Amino acid sequence: MSNNDIDEAFESLVEETEEKVSDANTDALFSEFIEEDTELKKATDDAFSAALKEEERITKQTDLEFLNMVNEEEQANSAFDNLMEFDGLTTPEIAARSLSKVAEDVQKQPQLTEQQITEKSISGLQTQINNLSASLSRGIASSGGGGSTRLMDNDDVVFSRPSDNHILQYDGSINKFVSRHASDLLETDSIGGYEFTGGFTDRVSGQAGASDVGNDVEYTSAMVSAGTWLRFGFDSARQLANDLPYWGDGADPDEAPHSGTTDYQGVGVFSGAYMPSGVTSLFNFTDNTTYNAAQESGSLQYTAATGSYDMSQLKVGDFCQFRFDFNLTTQFPNTTIELGLIWANRDAADNVTFTFALTGQPLFLGDVAGDTFLNRPIITAYLASGEDVNARALPAIRADQPVFIQPLTTLFVVGR
Repeated sequence: MSNNDIDEAFESLVEETEEKVSDANTDALFSEFIEEDTELKKATDDAFSAALKEEERITKQTDLEFLNMVNEEEQANSAFDNLMEFDGLTTPEIAARSLSKVAEDVQKQPQLTEQQITEKSISGLQTQINNLSASLSRGIASSGGGGSTRLMDNDDVVFSRPSDNHILQYDGSINKFVSRHASDLLETDSIGGYEFTGGFTDRVSGQAGASDVGNDVEYTSAMVSAGTWLRFGFDSARQLANDLPYWGDGADPDEAPHSGTTDYQGVGVFSGAYMPSGVTSLFNFTDNTTYNAAQESGSLQYTAATGSYDMSQLKVGDFCQFRFDFNLTTQFPNTTIELGLIWANRDAADNVTFTFALTGQPLFLGDVAGDTFLNRPIITAYLASGEDVNARALPAIRADQPVFIQPLTTLFVVGR
């Protein structure tokens, strides 16, 4: 054999060996792939099986909870029916009904001995008592929103049942619900009102609401020069004389006290009948404090005057309207008259903290002189704080030329 033959045989052997090695590697890789694929399928099957078991467990739990809920509702309805059977019965009647049901059960078993009947009766009666107790303790509370079937018999309700239109209102002082007539509940702090008076110090003739006759008070040239406000105060004696009710006795029970009453004294023409709820005074006819003294220097000057509008029984948030009725006679043409309240806020100790003129719309009278005009301007105010509630106020005018004023009446309206 030549060298060439040996080389060719060797090369052939190498190629054959490489082919066998390659085939072996391929087989190993394929075998490994098959094993991994098998493991992946097994893991997937295990996960799917676990998911099915969890779903089955959740389904069973849900069904069980639903059945429990249905059973509880059935028990509640049954308890409610049991309680309704005894509704309205007295204790002896309940006992008699329970014994009757036990007797019916016993009669259905005639083969029982006397001792067995006795034992059966005692056991049955105990069962009836237990059922009734269970009905009372949980039946009503578990059914259809719960609650009592006889509201008026609850131990936290005081219900007199005198007539229709009564409702329950909680009374914190006794921790119970108390019956009140619906009309009584309207007498609350949310109801506004008003009062009317002609008790001005300077009105010494005429009658409030019945005439527009008054007495002239002059706004002088000196007041014009100083820019002084002329205030109109109240007086208790003039109130008694001017505020006499002028109407007769009417059929309406809500009508204010009529002619002949003394209820108006110190109050106003309507005797307080139409005041805001809880309020007994809207005018002070006797007040005479530092507020009532004259102020004759500074930028805000005003005359002395007694009394005041009375806000002391009102509350923060109330809206006040003050109508001032007066006759005005000009002495010169083209006169402008300012209208307002001299308002003084006061602290809890009645010390004045701020005084100002709360003005309304001015009046302008053109080319007229010597003519008299009846005016009813309205000035508004809100009570924003305790100092407003404790404030003092009186109507006042200021003019740029001398005029005559006849104070007649004033209407104090409180809105809520």
